[in-house]
Amino acid sequence: MCQLKYINKNPNKKNNLFLDRDGVINKIILRNDQISSPRSLDEFSFNIGIEVFSNLYIKNNYNLIIITNQPDIERNIINLNFIEQVNNKIFKLIDYNIMYICPCTIESNCSCRKPKTGMIDSYFKEFGRGEKNFYIGDQESDLICANAASVKFILKNQEYNKNIQDPSDYVITDLIEILDII
Repeated sequence: MCQLKYINKNPNKKNNLFLDRDGVINKIILRNDQISSPRSLDEFSFNIGIEVFSNLYIKNNYNLIIITNQPDIERNIINLNFIEQVNNKIFKLIDYNIMYICPCTIESNCSCRKPKTGMIDSYFKEFGRGEKNFYIGDQESDLICANAASVKFILKNQEYNKNIQDPSDYVITDLIEILDII
């Protein structure tokens, strides 16, 4: 498996909250009307409301696992130094446990690239499934991945994802709404 894994601290809670990075934690970038990830620190900015992931209820009851596709690594548009800079910025605001990154493009057909479940499967294999599992995402690939992994899905509504037809377990507009769900 080609995924990268960054461990900040070992999971020690009985529940898991999987977070997509681009579109949930940080704002996406539109390039020629296509959803893209930030390619520089100047392009990287946090979404409103991410401080909810520092809420004591979440911190005391959930492991935070970030799972993200970053195909610009394989395309040689960004490098691991940039990924580590972004990880450090995120960690300053969100005390996450682990971040899994798939560096592959769609054409690589690897098993960890969402919508495949390789990143979630790796986590479950190493740390166990836990009692409650939720996944917050903003794209159809996130929804498909969550469903395939039997994880409850929370769709973060965005202007660009109004076309998602498949019903999610939950739909939120503001991240603070997750406290009513989990």
